[in-house]
Amino acid sequence: MLYRENDKIHVILKVTKMVALCGLLTACASTGNQKMAELNKSQLDNITSNQVKTKEDALSILGEPDDIDFNSAGNEKWTYKYLHRTSKVQNFIPVVNLFASETDDLHKKIVFVFDKNGVVLNSAATEAKGKTKGRVFPRTNTTEF
Repeated sequence: MLYRENDKIHVILKVTKMVALCGLLTACASTGNQKMAELNKSQLDNITSNQVKTKEDALSILGEPDDIDFNSAGNEKWTYKYLHRTSKVQNFIPVVNLFASETDDLHKKIVFVFDKNGVVLNSAATEAKGKTKGRVFPRTNTTEF
C-alpha cells in the first residue's frame, strides 16, 4: 500500500513539473524588430532625434523596416515595430483560462519620414503598455492601452 502511494505522488509531481515547464516555455512571445527589444523609451527617442539622419543610418542601426509607405507628398515613411506579450498565470489553469485569459503587452514603434534624397524630415518613437484579454465568447475580446 505504501509503495502505491509513493507511485501516485511521484506521478503527480512529474505531471506538475511538466505542466510548469510547458508554462515557462510558452509564457512570452515577441514579434517585430528584435533590435528594439532592449531599448527603453529614452533610447528610442535618442535614435529618432540624434542618431538617425538618413535612410542609411536607419538601416545600420535598426535594419530593414517592418513597413514602408508613402505619404501624400510622396515622401517615404519607414515604420519599425516591436511587440512583446507575457502570458498571465491564469492562462495555464484549465477551465479558468477559458474565462480569464490575459497577456501583458509592450508595444514599441519608431516612424521615420524621409525626403526624396533619403534625409529624415520627421520622426517619432512610442512605447505603450497594455493588456490583451481573451474569453470564450469572441465579442468580449479586448485590448486595453
